[in-house]
Amino acid sequence: ALPAGCAVEVRHPDFFGGPAEAELEAGLRERDVARVLYDQRGLRSAAPSDDDIRRAQAAKPNVPVRFSRTASFAFVRYIAHPDMPANAALLDEWAGHLAAWLNAGDDVYFFCHHKTDFYAPAVARDVYQRDSRLAPLPPLPAGRQSRSAAAAPRHRSAGCGRCSGHGHKRCDCPAVHPACA
Repeated sequence: ALPAGCAVEVRHPDFFGGPAEAELEAGLRERDVARVLYDQRGLRSAAPSDDDIRRAQAAKPNVPVRFSRTASFAFVRYIAHPDMPANAALLDEWAGHLAAWLNAGDDVYFFCHHKTDFYAPAVARDVYQRDSRLAPLPPLPAGRQSRSAAAAPRHRSAGCGRCSGHGHKRCDCPAVHPACA
């Protein structure tokens, strides 16, 4: 038995429509277990223009997003489009759902990915800013501020060779390696 407070991410297509989905959601509701609201529309809408995008698209199941919750809390997993501004409409849509849940007093967990996860903190801050306009949120902790989408570095055509340890094929992290700027 799963303890309350757990979340389950389902990926098999049978759980996206039909009796299997209804049975799954009923069972999760009975146990106050969240179905992960898995949204990879951002990533799916990107042109497969580089190896990182192609690899990320191939690794993620192509299933429809769901917005209905099965637990007293929400758990969202959002996989972003690699071009930060291209996420705006999807993040606005999510901000509406998140604000409704937060304003009802529910807990919300919003987990962000990006093709290499380098910009995942920027996506998270973007979601926070959008949502804070719709629901009262505490201030973000002080400390290192992530780059905004506008200030994010662009990929370089040649790298320093040190970035491969961070999962980058090209040097796109001049803040980590200033010589690459």
